[in-house]
Amino acid sequence: MSAAEAQLLIAVGRTLASDATWWGESNDDESPNRSVVRCERIAPTKYKVVVGDAVGVIGLGSVQIVVKPKIPLSHFVYLLEESGQVPRGCVERTALETDDAFFLLVIRWFIDATERLLRQGLDRDYERDVDSLAFAKGRIHALATARSVLAGRPIIRCDYDRFDEDTSLNRVLKAAALYALGAPQVPLDLRRRCRSICQRLDGAGSMRAGDRRALPDARTKHYRDAHRLALMVLSTSGIRPSIGRQSLWTFLFRTPEAVEDGIRAGLKRQLQPKWEVVKKGRRLIGTRKRTLQPDLVFGDGIAVGDVKYRITSTGDIPRSHLNQVTTFATGYDVRRAVVVAFGCVPIGEQVQVGNVQVDGVNWDFTEADPQLAADGLAKRIGCWLTDTK
Repeated sequence: MSAAEAQLLIAVGRTLASDATWWGESNDDESPNRSVVRCERIAPTKYKVVVGDAVGVIGLGSVQIVVKPKIPLSHFVYLLEESGQVPRGCVERTALETDDAFFLLVIRWFIDATERLLRQGLDRDYERDVDSLAFAKGRIHALATARSVLAGRPIIRCDYDRFDEDTSLNRVLKAAALYALGAPQVPLDLRRRCRSICQRLDGAGSMRAGDRRALPDARTKHYRDAHRLALMVLSTSGIRPSIGRQSLWTFLFRTPEAVEDGIRAGLKRQLQPKWEVVKKGRRLIGTRKRTLQPDLVFGDGIAVGDVKYRITSTGDIPRSHLNQVTTFATGYDVRRAVVVAFGCVPIGEQVQVGNVQVDGVNWDFTEADPQLAADGLAKRIGCWLTDTK
């Protein structure tokens, strides 16, 4: 990597570090030096690059950095489906290749879902429009029309409803297709399909403020999969396409929230109604407003847990994680806490901190089938909760 490309990469990390939507509104990290991308020079043309809490790709001119999940891709995709960030049933996990790039998978899912939608037909709706016409239509703006006529321009200013395909949902789909079409990493076959989608969505205009907040309803329920994936395509770009004069293309998808939501949703589906599994906060008493918010609260507050997207080969619990989950347990006045991580050791370390017993329980990513890994985790957590009683 050249020095200029290294500086551009450092700028990526700084830009993302200043983005509150990237870090999340509830993030407690107050360090001014936090960064998503860190770049350290180790030789004249060699650099050590660390990308934290993300998967995807960064394009820097001739250099492309592909960031893969820590766990096997099939397991990561399973957790995305559980979290709801990828529509369930739209992905064939058995077809995933070990060298697939995550951002290409997302684009392929989006294209597949949008093509299915187009075969069913695009939605049309009424949109409010204001224009100057040669004939009367809708409600006439009398003052503006009179001024035009007196100025020698025989046009009528009208406010009318237009029934066409220029709807919020279609504009979001078109914006995602254009983004994928302009991505340099996308292969030729996917580009052709994106171009066909853009042509079919020719009646939709550019995205407007508020379009992302529009959601499919009962009438447009066939949009749900394609729309959700379109939002994913648009939101994973964590930085603008260029910084300064140099070329830059990024497709970064934050992983901690997706993994946490997927773990919690899987446990909730398998342990309820016997054990309630939720995420909820508790306000602390003090001079400053502080809230404890563990990832997992079990039953009627009988135990708490924290999900850590990290690989452990021995089942150990790092001191920082131990301190955090012990604080959660103390704040919730419970004596049992669990740290869920990823590793080939199903049951991890056990630590007694005063009256609080902390146990490590891991998701076994060496299982070929992620469903078996999810079942095993739920079974171990269920046994742990039974012992807690």
